[in-house]
Amino acid sequence: MNRILFIGHEAARSGAPIVLLYYLQWLREKRPDYKPDLLLLRGGDLEEEYRKVANVYLLPNDDNPSILQRGIARLKKKAKIKTKLPRLAPFDRSYDVVLGNTIVSLEYLKFFKRQGSHTICWLHELEYVIKSFSEQKFIELSEHADRFIVVSKAVENMLRQFGIRKKTHLVYEFSKTDLKVNEAIETVKNEMGIPANAFVVGGSGTIQWRKGVDLFLQIAFQLSARNEDVYFVWVGGKSVDTDAEDSRIQHDFKRLGLEKRLIFTGMRKNPHRFFAAMDLFALTSREDPFPLVCLEAASLGKPIICFANAGGIPELVEADAGAVVAYGDINAFCEKIIYFYNHRQELAQAGQTAREKVNSKFSAEKSCQSIDAILAELTN
Repeated sequence: MNRILFIGHEAARSGAPIVLLYYLQWLREKRPDYKPDLLLLRGGDLEEEYRKVANVYLLPNDDNPSILQRGIARLKKKAKIKTKLPRLAPFDRSYDVVLGNTIVSLEYLKFFKRQGSHTICWLHELEYVIKSFSEQKFIELSEHADRFIVVSKAVENMLRQFGIRKKTHLVYEFSKTDLKVNEAIETVKNEMGIPANAFVVGGSGTIQWRKGVDLFLQIAFQLSARNEDVYFVWVGGKSVDTDAEDSRIQHDFKRLGLEKRLIFTGMRKNPHRFFAAMDLFALTSREDPFPLVCLEAASLGKPIICFANAGGIPELVEADAGAVVAYGDINAFCEKIIYFYNHRQELAQAGQTAREKVNSKFSAEKSCQSIDAILAELTN
């Protein structure tokens, strides 16, 4: 029986943890010969779902360390003493392959590589996040990964720019695309106070600078002044780390007078019903490797408008599933929205093309098979 360990940085209901869950669900169904273990560095909403498809081990929670622990940590920092990997008992350490999800796993891959395991880093991050983590540390720790799975060509190109020449496998981010919305769009619009015949521009993500929520506000401000029947919906909310950014967004939101034309839904377990009520999806992210929300919106037939040089989604959108505009060009972004507003046949065609691409080139089945082939190569 093949012994595989997955390392998840957390079990939050966000991109990378969700993709890992999808793959583990696929693995449980298609490859019963595998016995996956999952080491979670931090818990979260997805813990129970993970436990259905893997043996889950959670590192001790140090979110509320004692006074003694805090004092020891300060002394170690002052003395520049590196903290060793926490004790990982009680689970077996003899794994054929260890696959770490996100850059946070790299430090742990070092430990398992020394135990003789093949190591893979499933990289979901781009330059801004990596530099926040520490570019130099990332380059050093990359030596402990035998190879990388990258979620877009943009991520692969970034690795090369950092001088990392490890073997890479391009496996596009994926999501469940058999989404079913069992209620009328008018019902969802009515719930949000949006007229049934309104044109809805949607966005999604955590309230943070990288997701470009402030740019979404600017787009909404410009277009709401030009078109009375254009409304805006942002699916998502703040996290424990983004309280300050959320306060800044709410400050602008009120002073721009957008209360009647822009709806923040907050975090939702079923965002697809809101995606279904959108006419197009606006990805205003300044950096996003290959966001799941775009795949989910596209699978529902929604075209996507995004920025160039901001991640991997232009690899899906190209010239026929929406539009790609110059990085940060709000005016060009607005003009593309107006174009689709005025050309509904082109809007419908771009949405249909987006759906077809997700179901073929970017399907979950195709990506899961690709990862399975990588694991099979190493375990054999």
